[in-house]
Amino acid sequence: MDEADNILIAQLKQIGITQTKLDNFDARGFISAVIACFERISNMLVAEENFIDIKYMKSMNLAENTGRFKVCQKFVEYLKNLEYLHDLSFNSFLYPNVKDTRRLLSFLFEFLFKGEGETAG
Repeated sequence: MDEADNILIAQLKQIGITQTKLDNFDARGFISAVIACFERISNMLVAEENFIDIKYMKSMNLAENTGRFKVCQKFVEYLKNLEYLHDLSFNSFLYPNVKDTRRLLSFLFEFLFKGEGETAG
């Protein structure tokens, strides 16, 4: 999986997240990376179809458990809208492991980079 991880790390850099290994993520870092992905996805959607509330997510204090929990609730909602088919729980974000991290980032980046150059809607 080293090659796949290197691709994901390169894609993280493209959205402004500096990470050397997928298994180095802590909860705040992983949540910040997912917020960055959703921000890019939000920018791809036309206003009438945009279901992502970036202001809300960015207003949450990720240093506090309640802020991380509320953001994770939104993640689950947004991923369902994007038709993420894998099992998902708050633990995937609050206690990231490399398998779930790899799966989730792969899904988000496929959506992001597939959609680049296409018009939303």
